[in-house]
Amino acid sequence: MSAKRPSLLAQNVRRAFEAGVRTAGGSDAGTPFNHHENYADEVVLMTMLLGISPQRALHAATAVSAELTGLHRGILQPGEPADFLLLDSDIDRDVNALTRPTAIFKAGTAV
Repeated sequence: MSAKRPSLLAQNVRRAFEAGVRTAGGSDAGTPFNHHENYADEVVLMTMLLGISPQRALHAATAVSAELTGLHRGILQPGEPADFLLLDSDIDRDVNALTRPTAIFKAGTAV
């Protein structure tokens, strides 16, 4: 594989995003060697490849991903499951805060 290939891939992904292609996060989490706790890396990668804010990347990795797969998830509002993380800092200042949540809630209950 050419050393230029990764940068060409990044350029094409960014061009598609800038042209309005809906972009979502994805992973193979749950399969061998692909752990759910590593999903934050997907958000970091999206900030680097697309040049978008961590907040926007997190939205793409949650709400947009859910919408594109036909699920009604990734939002906090009355009547919804209330799955969320509490972080020790603002992800727009420190995107790696996603890798060290202080609390995790599933359906409104701390896990």
